[in-house]
Amino acid sequence: MWEKGFIIENDKSGRNTIEKEMISYIQQNFMEKISLKEFSEQFHLSEKYISRYFKEHFHITLSQYITHLRLEYAKQLLQDTDTPVTEIAMQSGYQNVSYFIRIFKKTYGVSPLKYKKNKPSTWKEEKISR
Repeated sequence: MWEKGFIIENDKSGRNTIEKEMISYIQQNFMEKISLKEFSEQFHLSEKYISRYFKEHFHITLSQYITHLRLEYAKQLLQDTDTPVTEIAMQSGYQNVSYFIRIFKKTYGVSPLKYKKNKPSTWKEEKISR
């Protein structure tokens, strides 16, 4: 089927081509600033349509998905590297470190610095050894 300049085909997983392209684009660019306007221009669709489409098909807003990817990426960097929290915030796509710290703590219940100092792998080991 042809729709708005894209070929939309359902594959065996039930996902269609435009959904895969959207997810792929976000996964490749989440560390950069992605606005709804830029995203809609990338896919040649209106902001309103993109917003509604994303929410209906993925059951999450575009900004929530980007935030999720950024936080998971930051969490991985905090766990696996000695990179300072400020730099991790920037590498994860956050221009405002205070906002990053606030959203990280709200999401995971602990500040990024505390998370970094008490890596989850050591939490599991402590729980097992008790």
